[in-house]
Amino acid sequence: MVSIEMKRASQVVRTCVRHGLGYFVHQFGLRWHLPFLERLMVVHSKRPDSVPTRVRLVLEELGGAFVKLGQLLSLRPDLVPPAFCEEFKQLLDHTSPLSYNTVKQCIEEELHQPLHEVFPSFSRHPLGSASVAQVHRATLTSEKEVVVKIMRPKVEEQFRADIDLLFYFARKIQQHTGNTAFSPVVIVEEFEKYTQNELDFFVEARNLERFHHFFAKYTTIAVPQVFWKETTHHILVMQFLDGIKLSDAKNLPQTVDRRALARRILDVALAQIFELGMFHADLHPGNILVLPRGKIGLLDFGLIGELDEKYRLLGIELFAALVQKDPRRVAQTLLKTGISSPRTNVQVFERDVELIMTEWYAKARQNEHVRVSNMMQHLFEVCVQNGIRMPSDVVILGKALVTAEGTAYDLDPSLDFVEYAKARMIVLSKKKNTVKAVASSALKKGYAFTEAVWNLPQQTLSLMEHLSQDTIRIGIADTDVKHLGLDISLSSNRISYSLLISALIISGALLVDVGPKILLGYSFASVASFLSAGLLLVPFLVSVYWEGRAPRDRHTE
Repeated sequence: MVSIEMKRASQVVRTCVRHGLGYFVHQFGLRWHLPFLERLMVVHSKRPDSVPTRVRLVLEELGGAFVKLGQLLSLRPDLVPPAFCEEFKQLLDHTSPLSYNTVKQCIEEELHQPLHEVFPSFSRHPLGSASVAQVHRATLTSEKEVVVKIMRPKVEEQFRADIDLLFYFARKIQQHTGNTAFSPVVIVEEFEKYTQNELDFFVEARNLERFHHFFAKYTTIAVPQVFWKETTHHILVMQFLDGIKLSDAKNLPQTVDRRALARRILDVALAQIFELGMFHADLHPGNILVLPRGKIGLLDFGLIGELDEKYRLLGIELFAALVQKDPRRVAQTLLKTGISSPRTNVQVFERDVELIMTEWYAKARQNEHVRVSNMMQHLFEVCVQNGIRMPSDVVILGKALVTAEGTAYDLDPSLDFVEYAKARMIVLSKKKNTVKAVASSALKKGYAFTEAVWNLPQQTLSLMEHLSQDTIRIGIADTDVKHLGLDISLSSNRISYSLLISALIISGALLVDVGPKILLGYSFASVASFLSAGLLLVPFLVSVYWEGRAPRDRHTE
């Protein structure tokens, strides 16, 4: 690494030590980034308690990409243990606001126009400031009120350098931890994909537009409109929604119907998942505005999940199995959704699922308030423990439901999510079974079938060409088929041994009278042949005996 990266690495390691993580600095071989005397001190460090809290404090102090990493991990119990997810929810993005002159310069360089020509009115004081962007209120020449989101200068370069550094630390940690359920390198790879969207405002603008058009038919839900003419990769201009953030609940008027707000939040969560196929991954109170006449507005579309038709149907199936209290069907649906590994034991997994559901339903019978979305999170955690990798968007969906249900429950503690969602699912399923929906689905499937048939001759010709040129390669998965070569080799060796033993026995019989007699009338050559055959026969028979019992032993285990 170059000197700047080495300096940043040293800063990261020293911050870890300052927050009591010296034990891990030593264990993961990172003490070489410390001055000599500090190295000696961490060698004798003891394992600390409250590790998740200490890690959160480190991320907050380092800021930038490190805070964003923690915020992403708070949504991903498949990447880090649940205790860390809960702690990272408290991460605060402390960043000093950009000066007005810096903001003005950024906008003018990006739009190639003086600020006042684009925004006749532009607030000098930001509405909010974070590690990636800063937000200001403004007015367009059309007199429409907007919010302008400006990316910080050089933030892409800073994030890229920090991600490279995170990869370096992740590899060092993985070398010392070996194969575990939580891979540091995979965590950084997921974070890298996430930041690619976070650092391109066109991605957020496209998400905003899709949600804006989808929720236009809902009279009680508002999503800001995007103004594309003034939007670039580094500037996002959207409609200003005048309301009170739900996080400032104390400022809400007494006339606001909190029960109705709670149900609207669940309407948003269910409709976007099972109708749109895209969902806001973080519907917490800070991202929800309470607008006049009881409407709600949605903010911050930087982190979005997407579900294709397969996962939407599996989601409905999973929810139905939960409501019907069918642990086996829940486990089977999760197995169909995720990807199993060699260490996955289906029977153990089904037992774990049944234990979680039994405990949940027992609490429900005792009239304790238990959240179905929390149970879904526990189920995803059990998947990780059993070596079942769930698609990232499915995991984020589970976390999104937890957040949405929690936000709704804070507004109305009497709300029964299961019963309300069941009624909404019936409405949504009816929509899916309308003549128009069925015709649309049939048309899509027909198109896919037609395309497959149309491409079949070309694919067949291509296959024949590869076969004639001997350029085709076949990959075999990690199953028992891969042991076929070993079995053939072992069988060949057995045949060779048996032929050799047979030849020695026959030779011994033929050489009985050849040469001097040494034992019971047998010649030296005959005795040598029989002894050799016996020495080979004993291990051969032992090998055959134990091979016959190996499968039974493995099955017993």
